[in-house]
Amino acid sequence: MEEIISWDEWVEFVRPYYPAGKRGRPTKGIEKMLRMYLLQTWFNLSDEGVEDAIYDSYAFRKFMKIDFMNEQVAHQNKRSFINPLKIGHSEYPTFH
Repeated sequence: MEEIISWDEWVEFVRPYYPAGKRGRPTKGIEKMLRMYLLQTWFNLSDEGVEDAIYDSYAFRKFMKIDFMNEQVAHQNKRSFINPLKIGHSEYPTFH
């Protein structure tokens, strides 16, 4: 997926819709939340399910670029990440 997805373009697409993190929990990076959202969608996982899968699967951790020696899985609710974006599937960018 690293070769297929242009992360910089996706991050810039989401940036105007992403919370600034001025209230509530500190936000995780946009790319990290996008990666988690994609894993959740691809594998049909709940919020808790994707978090558990990242802890359990080396492949998921590698895709997420998480080093458990330095950080933990984002406990931010993924719905709170994607719902405020108010982006319909037809509006998702297609990058080549």
